[in-house]
Amino acid sequence: TSTSTSTSTSTSTNTSTPNNDCDTNSKQVPTSRIADFGESKLSGRQFSIAAALTNITTKLLLHPLDTTKTRLQAEPFGSLLKFKSLWTLQGLYRGLLPKFAMSTPYQMVYMSVYRNVRDAALPVLGPTGSYICGSISADLAGSVIRIPMHVMKLRLQVDKSRSFFTECQLFLSNPMKTYEFFRLQTLMHDIPYSMVQWFMYENLRQHHYQNKDKNSLTATEGMICGSVSGGTAAVVTCPLDVVKTRIITQNSTPDYAGIHSCVKRMYEMEGPRAFYRGLAPRVLWVSSSMGVYFGLFELFKELVPLFNF
Repeated sequence: TSTSTSTSTSTSTNTSTPNNDCDTNSKQVPTSRIADFGESKLSGRQFSIAAALTNITTKLLLHPLDTTKTRLQAEPFGSLLKFKSLWTLQGLYRGLLPKFAMSTPYQMVYMSVYRNVRDAALPVLGPTGSYICGSISADLAGSVIRIPMHVMKLRLQVDKSRSFFTECQLFLSNPMKTYEFFRLQTLMHDIPYSMVQWFMYENLRQHHYQNKDKNSLTATEGMICGSVSGGTAAVVTCPLDVVKTRIITQNSTPDYAGIHSCVKRMYEMEGPRAFYRGLAPRVLWVSSSMGVYFGLFELFKELVPLFNF
C-alpha cells in the first residue's frame, strides 16, 4: 500500500482589488492559495524525521490489515485455507521487519523528493501539474528502496520465504532479479496510486484552506483528508494491486508468464470479481493508514522542533 505524505508550500494569495462600488470593509477571500502547512519552520532534516516517525507508528499499528489484504489477493478465489496456521499475532506481523528496516529511509527520500519537486514545479505547471509531477518523481526516486522492501514483505506475508534474513540473502545474491519488478511495482501500481492520492489530498487541503480562511490543518483535519484521499486511491488502483500481488507471490514455477498472462488467466478462471479481491481490507487498511499517517504527521511536525532534532 503504499502508502505514503506531505504538505504544502509557499503561500500564494490571489486577492482582487475592490472597485469603488464595493464595500471597502468587506473581507477579501483568497481565490488561490498554496498554504504553508507548517513546513517553513521545519528544516529538511526535521521534515524527514517527522515523516519517519509517522511512518514507523503507522506501520506498527496497521500491518495486520495489510497482511490480510495480501493473503486474500495472492490466492485464486481469495482462498485463505493455506494460511490457516498463520492467523496468529506473529503470523499477522510477518513481513513487518523489511518494512521497519527500509520504510524509514524510503519515506524520507519519498517525502523530500515530493516536496521539493512539487514546490519547484508549482510556478511552471500550476497546482495540479505540480502534484502529479511531484508524485511521479517521488515514486521513481523511492523505487530503489521500495521495490526490494515490498517484494520481501509480500513473500513473507504469504509464507513464500522463511525469514527476513533469507530474503536479504536472496536480494544481495541477485539484486537485478528483484528490480525486474520495477515495471510491475513502480510504473503499473505505485505511480497511478500516488497520482490519485496526492491529487485528492492536495485539493482537499486547498478547499479546506479557502473555506476556513486559514493556512494549516489540525491533526484531525489531516486525518480526514488522508483517509478520503487514500481510500479513493485504494479503490481506483485495486485491480493493479491484485495483479501485482499475484505475480510477485507466485511459486518458483510461475503460474503467470507476465502481466497480460496474469490478467487473462484471472479473468477466464475467476471472472471480473477477481480484480477486486481484498478490496474491503485494502480500503480499510489504506484509508486508516493514510488517516493515521497524515494526522500523526501534523502532530510530529509540531513536536520535532521542540526537541531540537
